Amino acid sequence: IFTEFKQLADKKKEVFDYDLMALVDNEIASSPKIYELLYLSVLSQSGKKPQVSIRLKVKGKQKSVSGSGSGPVDAAYKIIDKIIQKKTRLLDYQIRSVTVGKDAQGEVTVKVQGPDKQMILGQGLSTDIIEASVKAYLDAINKMVYRSQVSKKGQAAHGV
Repeated sequence: IFTEFKQLADKKKEVFDYDLMALVDNEIASSPKIYELLYLSVLSQSGKKPQVSIRLKVKGKQKSVSGSGSGPVDAAYKIIDKIIQKKTRLLDYQIRSVTVGKDAQGEVTVKVQGPDKQMILGQGLSTDIIEASVKAYLDAINKMVYRSQVSKKGQAAHGV
């Protein structure tokens, strides 16, 4: 959480109590980070497809991919799907402000359906809404993978 706080403090001139509460709430709700965002670059221009580059930490290794989509969030999600090599379906996407001011933190909540048809919620928080979108999607995917691992361990323990 210290890294998240430092990044927030670097982006904002003042960090308020509600900024800290939002960070803590977001950290409590997250699952183990199997896929972790290391780098995000977005180039979006009117009349052109946005270009997105993402670098993720995956099981101790770094994977980088670039691509485009109908919008920056669509491009980012397509890139993440390519990196994780899992088929997911975005069912819902919501944005809300959790703090106040021009440099407010935005919270993105996504509902994702995994290959096993299970629906999972993910949340991301950032002053950059594209970054919050990526964090929310990764949160959902991390939960999906973690639950799958726990389920497999439970089945193995029961001889299934």
